[in-house]
Amino acid sequence: MAGEEDAKLQTLILHKIGDVSSSVESANCVDDVICALYSLAVRLFPVDSSLLSGAIHQSYTTQILNTQLYTDAERDRWRCSFYRGVAFPAMANILIYSKIEICVLDFSFALIIYPIENSLFNVVLIA
Repeated sequence: MAGEEDAKLQTLILHKIGDVSSSVESANCVDDVICALYSLAVRLFPVDSSLLSGAIHQSYTTQILNTQLYTDAERDRWRCSFYRGVAFPAMANILIYSKIEICVLDFSFALIIYPIENSLFNVVLIA
């Protein structure tokens, strides 16, 4: 029975990661990304939601403060399943490889980093 429950939880976590990935991909602002990541983090860690209230727009603060809170036991189950299963590497790959990242440095040039084979990265400097 425990194996079946673990498999169901792994599936639920992977669906949540898919939701987070979709939200990050379609984000229009940093607050969208914060809310997406928060929706997963609150399931894994004890998070003080009120600490975000001054960092994001009020409409997002309301969304975060209305998020379901989880018990210590529920978070422990999610956290163990997240890190021991395929979810953690899947989330890491999504965050690393989902799209080309452009880092603007000092507003005088941009560094474009994009993945290539074998977890290496090509770096292009635009002056």
